[in-house]
Amino acid sequence: MTRIPTVVIGAGHLGTIHARLANSLDRIDLLGIVDPSAAARERVCSQVPVAGYGSLAELPRSPQAAIVAAPTALHHDLGQQLLSQGIHVLMEKPITVDSGQARELVETARRHEAVLQVGHVERFNPAFCLLTERVNRAKFIQTRRFSEYTFRSTDVGVVLDLMIHDLDLVLSLVDSPVAQVDAVGISVMGEHEDIAHARLEFENGTVANLEVSRCSFVRERSVQVFADNGYVQADLTSRLVKSVAPQGDMLSRAVDFLGQTQEQRNQVRADLFTQWLPIVEETAPEANAILDEQRDFVRAIETRHAPRVSGVEGARALEVAERVLAEINEHAWYGKSLPVRGPLSIPLPRVVGVDEPGSSEVSLVPGRETQEERQRRAG
Repeated sequence: MTRIPTVVIGAGHLGTIHARLANSLDRIDLLGIVDPSAAARERVCSQVPVAGYGSLAELPRSPQAAIVAAPTALHHDLGQQLLSQGIHVLMEKPITVDSGQARELVETARRHEAVLQVGHVERFNPAFCLLTERVNRAKFIQTRRFSEYTFRSTDVGVVLDLMIHDLDLVLSLVDSPVAQVDAVGISVMGEHEDIAHARLEFENGTVANLEVSRCSFVRERSVQVFADNGYVQADLTSRLVKSVAPQGDMLSRAVDFLGQTQEQRNQVRADLFTQWLPIVEETAPEANAILDEQRDFVRAIETRHAPRVSGVEGARALEVAERVLAEINEHAWYGKSLPVRGPLSIPLPRVVGVDEPGSSEVSLVPGRETQEERQRRAG
């Protein structure tokens, strides 16, 4: 079979990983890596036996596919340029800077019959794959994604940097539109949110809580799901998956646990997680999720079947992320008095001259003027 001529665009951290892994696949013919920075190209080329180019125009021949790991601000223009030529694209997440641009890329890909895949790599995490096999209709989902501050992706906040991974995971588990979004976020290191919490409620009644931090003293990547058939928890780092499935008599309420004698209750407690709510622990097989993602990209190109994470799904995750960000930016930390809104929670200095909602007093601080301040202002 003919190998797929492919180019990697972007010679940063992810671009380097993509180039190395793509070069290892026998179905891909890696034409080179493209980046305007000569130093970045040279760094990648010193690690991967591939040629570096300053632009797509310098490639010796036209690619059939492209892996885009350039800054998010460039995704739309690069995607339009590639997809409009019928070149298949694996676009790193987030798909674009806003959902309007994402929809344009989806439409361009459809019009030119090109594959558009989005790099939500956690869909290929073996622990999450195992979790999806154990879940039957999610009712309540909780995700936690904590890491230390890396000084990467500082052009965006933690929602587009980290939470968007979990938004995609949650949306893949729930076949229903998002009805309501509530969210709050705090900035620690810069002007964007570094810690965030979001609550999603779906039209079918499912609820999801998502917590993220990129300046945490602990590292964690986990998903917990309460479903019709029980509870499943996946540690996305260790690949440990724990399942708890209530036995039939417990689900049907055939046993009156509350009406039992003290001796019977003691026995239930002793046997709870072996007889009534048995725990099953499994370790998902080790895998390279980015490599599996690239294999899925190749499969989609060769079979013309949709990739696991399509452009439509990438756009949907971004749309929900925008709703989360809107809630974060509108959150009033000090109530109805003149608020400090958004992730910057430090109060502004007191300045007189702005109407305070619901009051004839004026102040530019979160809270009303004190009596001492009023007297000082009066003269």
